Amino acid sequence: MNDKTIYIITGPAGVGKSTISQKIAESIDKSVLRKTWGQA
Repeated sequence: MNDKTIYIITGPAGVGKSTISQKIAESIDKSVLRKTWGQA
């Protein structure tokens, strides 16, 4: 079985969500980083 993990990073503006998301994506092989701003 090939388990996959999804990380959902949330929080108020200015707390480092983008920074930590980028670091997580860089540390995991075959990762995807999707950034969205506002409502999708």
